[in-house]
Amino acid sequence: MIVIPMMGKGLRFRQAGYSLPKYMLQIGKKSAFSYAVSSFERYFSSDKFLFICPAEGNTIAFLEEEIKSLGI
Repeated sequence: MIVIPMMGKGLRFRQAGYSLPKYMLQIGKKSAFSYAVSSFERYFSSDKFLFICPAEGNTIAFLEEEIKSLGI
């Protein structure tokens, strides 16, 4: 099992003026989340993933969409 903790408050990004959590920020055509999790691509079909995240805002919907698009 691959555990991805996402419970940081992202204070430095908020202080820099960003309103979205770091993992939701777009870098080109993909989110920071997508870039980070894609590094585990060889495990997508063989391992389970556990994402530990806050249940605030649209985080759950965001993760569901990203996970689906990555094919996990």
